[in-house]
Amino acid sequence: FFSNAWICNLYESALEKKNNNYSVTVAKYEQSISHMKDECVAANAKLSRAEVGLEHLRREYQLLKESEARLVREREATKRQASGQAMLMANLEMIKASFERTEAESKVKLEAKLEEAQKECSALRRRLQEEQDRFRERTDALERSTEAARSRLDEEKEISHQLRTQVETLRQELRVSKEAVEQLNTKVRTTSHKVVPDPETEKRASQLEQQLAEKDGELACLREQLAAAKKHAQELSDIAQSSEKQLLEVTALHTKYQEDSEAKLKVLNAREVEMKKAIVELEGRVASLSTAQQESASSLDGRQEELTSATTELATLRAEVTTLRQELTATRVAYQAAEEKYSHEMLLHADDMQAMNKVKKELSDVLGRVSALETERDEAVEALRLGRESWTTSETGLRSQLSDLNERLLDLDKQNNLLHEQLQELGLKVAVVHSQGNVSSASLDTSMDDDTRSSDHLLQVLKYIRREKNIAMAEAEALRAESLRLKAQLELTSRQLTEARELLETERNQSQVHLVTTTKHEELLRKVDTLNALTDSNRVLREERDRLAERVATLEQELAKMETEVVVPYKEQVVKLKNHIEHVTTENTAIKAEAARWKNRANSLIEKQNKNSPEDFKRLTLEKENLTKQLNAANEELKNVKLEKSKLEEQVNNLKREQQQQAEQLASAQKSLAQVRSELAEARTDMDKKAEELSKMSQDFIAQEAALTDIKSKELQIRQIAKKYKTQYQ
Repeated sequence: FFSNAWICNLYESALEKKNNNYSVTVAKYEQSISHMKDECVAANAKLSRAEVGLEHLRREYQLLKESEARLVREREATKRQASGQAMLMANLEMIKASFERTEAESKVKLEAKLEEAQKECSALRRRLQEEQDRFRERTDALERSTEAARSRLDEEKEISHQLRTQVETLRQELRVSKEAVEQLNTKVRTTSHKVVPDPETEKRASQLEQQLAEKDGELACLREQLAAAKKHAQELSDIAQSSEKQLLEVTALHTKYQEDSEAKLKVLNAREVEMKKAIVELEGRVASLSTAQQESASSLDGRQEELTSATTELATLRAEVTTLRQELTATRVAYQAAEEKYSHEMLLHADDMQAMNKVKKELSDVLGRVSALETERDEAVEALRLGRESWTTSETGLRSQLSDLNERLLDLDKQNNLLHEQLQELGLKVAVVHSQGNVSSASLDTSMDDDTRSSDHLLQVLKYIRREKNIAMAEAEALRAESLRLKAQLELTSRQLTEARELLETERNQSQVHLVTTTKHEELLRKVDTLNALTDSNRVLREERDRLAERVATLEQELAKMETEVVVPYKEQVVKLKNHIEHVTTENTAIKAEAARWKNRANSLIEKQNKNSPEDFKRLTLEKENLTKQLNAANEELKNVKLEKSKLEEQVNNLKREQQQQAEQLASAQKSLAQVRSELAEARTDMDKKAEELSKMSQDFIAQEAALTDIKSKELQIRQIAKKYKTQYQ
């Protein structure tokens, strides 16, 4: 009985020690509970921060969705704009081809007309030269005939004067001879009555009669010659009078022709001045056209219209020159041919007017298309502005997200450091507990050895402990694969009492370890939660990174498409327009040379025209008035075309400025895209680093979790053994 009381006292002291130990453990549990409360508060704060971050990420996701929708709309707008520009370029090419075709056809027609006009001009020149030669020959012949008539008249006058003097002398001689004959007759009559005829006197009388007969014959001949001379003189006087009349008429005609020619020359000089002014205006127009073509390449349509108007004006001027050349001829056939050509030119002018109306219609269509393109351009600018705003918002969101990730990484680093420190403290505590367990086991061994020597009742306890030890050994053998420490302790036990004591001490030690392991386990659970949150955030960030990478790839593809579809065709079009401008400048120089040549021809025609008749000048004035009216109408049409051309040039300049603005915006977008790419690359590197760190942390966590599972399993086993011992002891 005393031995049992003593054993009970010992057991009571042991229970008191155990109670003290439990009180210590309760204090430790209270400390761990306070620590866990603090950690719960921190975890709640982190959870709130995580919820805020999640809400922020949701907003960023919504913003990214909106930006994606905006970018899709922008891409569609750019596609529509590209298709519209392609259609516009195709229409411009078609208009350009039609203008070139019409220009080539009109050039061929004008060249054919020019060749015909040159041929007719050469024929008219030949005819005019022949007529001038004939007129000169006639005038020379008339002058020669008048001079010859004058000389012959003078000679005939001298001859008639000589004949008159001779006739007077002969008349005097005849009177003298008649008087002598009468005297001789009287003498003969007197002598015939008084004197006997003498043969000598008869001979002398017969001689005198013969001389008288000869003188009568000579007198008759002289009378005949005088009559013939009078007739010839009358004829010569008539010829002289007619020639004088003709000369007076010719001089009057010459003076009148000179007056008319001077008046017409003044008119033609005024016309020449007007033509020179028109040529100077045309040269100025050509120069303005060349400068305008050098300033803007896309205003080719308006310049081509102006060039066609200039060519029509040149055609009208050529028609005027041809009509002037045709009107130089005095023949009716040339006049009829001029009228036919004038009617033909009027028909051609009507065709040109119809073509100009068609061009105006096409111009109105082009203006409508330009307005549509302006609206599309405004839509593209608005979409670009919205895209920039979305990019800025997404950039700010990504930067804030990056800062949140950095804060999270810093928190994880701090928690990891705390975890390592707690693990080190746990190891130190386990070592201290093991050392305390060894000391207490040694004291219990000594006390139990004394008890076994002093009491036989201890044998029964030993038997009971041995029986329990056998059960524990069976259980330990079943759990030997899971617990290396228990296997080592079971193999070292050589006695049943030491095994029981070691089991009790291990139960005490495990009760203390359980406190530490529970706190550690809770910390690990919190870290697991944070790790899960980090993995989720990393997954979201990876998805966003992939999405942004896809977006960058799509933007790069769109940029490449825009470069291939827009920039390259614009460059080719600029090259084509430069070539066309060079071609047009060469044509302008050729037109200037041709205008100078036509000017020289007009001067030569004006010089030749001074020799024409007044009827031709009347016809020329009438046709000049008609042509001036037509020229005024053409000038009015040209002014209208110039106004339309100026409007088109303004529109083209506006389009150029808009294109430059779009190019600048595209360059800025490319710069922002490069910045986003660099930021994405940096984010990728950071994400890779963080992923590596997370993988390392996950591996450490898995290892720690495995150790915790081992500790938990061992704790459960020890608790089961302790419960069994407790039930058996009770």
